[in-house]
Amino acid sequence: MGRMMNYLSLVLAWSVVMAGEVWAGQNVWTGLGPEWGSIYSLAVDPQASATVYAGTDAGGVYKSVDGGATWKTINVGLTGQSVVALHLAPGAPSTLYAGTERGVFRSTDGGATWTAASNGLTELSLESLAIDPQTPSTIYAGTDAGLFKTTDGGNSWASVSPTLTGLAVYSLTLDPGASSTVYLGTSSGVYKSTNGGSTWGGINSGLPSNRVTFSVAVDPQTTSTVYAATEAGVYKSQNGGSTWRASSTGLPANNAIFTVALDPQTSATLYVGTSGAGVYKSTDGGASWKATNAGQTTSRIFSLVIDPRSPSTVYVGRSRGGVMKSLDGGTAWTASNAGISSMLVFDVALDPTQAGTLYACTGQGLYRTSDAGKTWAFSLSGASVYAIAFHPQTPSRMYAGTNQGIFRSEDGGVVWAYHPGLVDLNVFSLVIDPTAPLTIYAVSDLGGILKSPDGGTNWQAINSGIPNTVNIRMVALDPRQPQTLYAGTSGGVFKTTTGGGAWSLMNNGLTTPNVAILAVDPQATATVYAGTAGGGVFKSADGGTTWTAASPGLQGTIVQSLVVNPASPTTVYAATEAGAFKSTNGGAAWEAFNLGLGNLNISAFALAAPTLYAGTFGNGIFEITFVSRAAGASADFNGDGGVNFDDFFLFAGGFGTKKTGAGYEIRFDLDQNGEVGFEDFFLFAEVFGQKS
Repeated sequence: MGRMMNYLSLVLAWSVVMAGEVWAGQNVWTGLGPEWGSIYSLAVDPQASATVYAGTDAGGVYKSVDGGATWKTINVGLTGQSVVALHLAPGAPSTLYAGTERGVFRSTDGGATWTAASNGLTELSLESLAIDPQTPSTIYAGTDAGLFKTTDGGNSWASVSPTLTGLAVYSLTLDPGASSTVYLGTSSGVYKSTNGGSTWGGINSGLPSNRVTFSVAVDPQTTSTVYAATEAGVYKSQNGGSTWRASSTGLPANNAIFTVALDPQTSATLYVGTSGAGVYKSTDGGASWKATNAGQTTSRIFSLVIDPRSPSTVYVGRSRGGVMKSLDGGTAWTASNAGISSMLVFDVALDPTQAGTLYACTGQGLYRTSDAGKTWAFSLSGASVYAIAFHPQTPSRMYAGTNQGIFRSEDGGVVWAYHPGLVDLNVFSLVIDPTAPLTIYAVSDLGGILKSPDGGTNWQAINSGIPNTVNIRMVALDPRQPQTLYAGTSGGVFKTTTGGGAWSLMNNGLTTPNVAILAVDPQATATVYAGTAGGGVFKSADGGTTWTAASPGLQGTIVQSLVVNPASPTTVYAATEAGAFKSTNGGAAWEAFNLGLGNLNISAFALAAPTLYAGTFGNGIFEITFVSRAAGASADFNGDGGVNFDDFFLFAGGFGTKKTGAGYEIRFDLDQNGEVGFEDFFLFAEVFGQKS
């Protein structure tokens, strides 16, 4: 029985690995957070309540299969990252539609993969979606510039709003009893069609003049009853929108109502999400409302969904607060965010003296963890942080480049103070001279390259030789000859050997001169790598005098970060918009390593061998620890010349055993740590299918 359980455990693990899911372990990317995000849309599978989807502001779509306890990204093929609408096809919930800033995307496999479905959409910035419950191939898409409709499941779209020119359509609601009746919440009140969108009329009698309507809900039991969530409160109609009356008793004043939802089984029970006062609930059809916010930690509610099979279960999506869940109809709420990190990470910085302490430079500020990502806390808030630099002799002294200039910390990032040397500049890159730590170089949007000789108090521009028409992106310093610096720009690579006294263009052989990132080999500093926007990687072996393409497998990609392994300088990592790549021969060839990554747009790398950290554009930070099979260990357990399922079944028999116990066989202990566990399984999976 024990051996059978081992076999079943491995089969389960095998299916997870082969499906590309995230497992915390070696050679697999694992999300670290920080847990954060604004949730614009939510959807619950009506056939499987434990399956929940969340559309985020910048991280695409997340999926939970355990009722919101844990979440994983499901963004393969989804290029739009701000997901304002999520809808499951009636009767076929594995088919989903997502409305994004780049149009409509469709998935037919529960979100595992997505394809664009925007043919005919002349306006791609989506605001809302609705699917006809009686004819699911008919879908409506509300945009910033009117309404579109498809009758073939999203293959082609056409405008159906000639009378709605210039209106943003924030919500779409179909009458559940007569789906040709459609209600729109727009930037100028409510509109209605009774013929599937062929004609429209405003139905605003009793509504505040020209007020934005964010959400419309129809009572499924009495479809002539309609609710409108507006910037001036809730309004109710009992005649299909012909007339409206205020229904806001108990709601907070001066709070827009972003969303309204009805209990599908008891329609007198409603919930609304407000712009600053959390969630309110009515049990008398909107006649009165009461706050229901016990446990809520933020007050701006963007989305709200009720479990159709268990209406006491309610999810809300918050501004910068992720998902919260209630199991008792809103009486109490708990955070439901594990795994959600809708975070734009510009850079990842590792504390040079404290293992496990790292920093996430984000658009929301600087986050810090001292336990390798288990918990995070704000280190610097109120500014977008682009770069971090540590004093080489006193690492507790740190500098942060932000959209407000430079901040400085003397205690390892616990307390920060504004450093007034550079005022109100976007500082994107910071480099400190390791031999003269008072010398700091910065790249800003207005001043170009700046240099401080006194620890950041005074600065001077050092752009001589660099045309003011190019966009300077970053500076890299030769660690052995700190007077030698390289600048990556939209016009190529510039170099100085005098600490910025004068710069020379170094583009010989650089056929794609739009350089986004530079990396200097720490062992052989004449070797420099340049990552470009659209041309892959170039390499120079003579300090930038000549360049050659070094990007087989990377052609056409935007390279956003490069890291050279100091212990093995021929190993180079490239972070790109298409994922993570590695070269083990100095750029002669590259291979992707993206197992476990839900979002493939990688913005930054930081290496603390054997662990590599990746910052993403939209999904926080991931880590991967590289483990190779022990020398001499072979996964060809039966000696037939290949690693196949015969070896897998042998391995299953020894799985879970330890060196001191019965059944342990050293041949299955690939990492030779004294037990046969999942670490060995991942190593086995890495070489599965190979032949000797």
